[in-house]
Amino acid sequence: MSSGFAWGIGADVEDTKRFKGLDRKKNIAFLSKIFNGQELDYCFSKQKPYLHLAARFAGKESVLKALNSAGQSINASAINKIMIFNDKKGLPLVRIDLKDAKDFEVKLSLSHVDDKAFACALAFRRC
Repeated sequence: MSSGFAWGIGADVEDTKRFKGLDRKKNIAFLSKIFNGQELDYCFSKQKPYLHLAARFAGKESVLKALNSAGQSINASAINKIMIFNDKKGLPLVRIDLKDAKDFEVKLSLSHVDDKAFACALAFRRC
């Protein structure tokens, strides 16, 4: 890219049954490797938490892919450093607590049905 503008795109699809039946207390060791407390509060406030857990996991995976395709070397073990929240309109917002990604902004779209969750992320370096 001759302009020096760095950007990347990532997408992920997840089988929601991977998250079905997870209990916030019983499975906290697993869940806390991926999600923070605020994300868990949001997901477990829903009638079908597994749909929202799967969508956020897909979102985090798509953000990792977008950052890596933009030239950053972000390891998958940093997934819990990517946080997904909702704005007042319900749109997903991404906050990344990684030094290597501090100059990037990420736009994210999440979607789910009963058996699949999908996410698409676009990462670009802030000017």
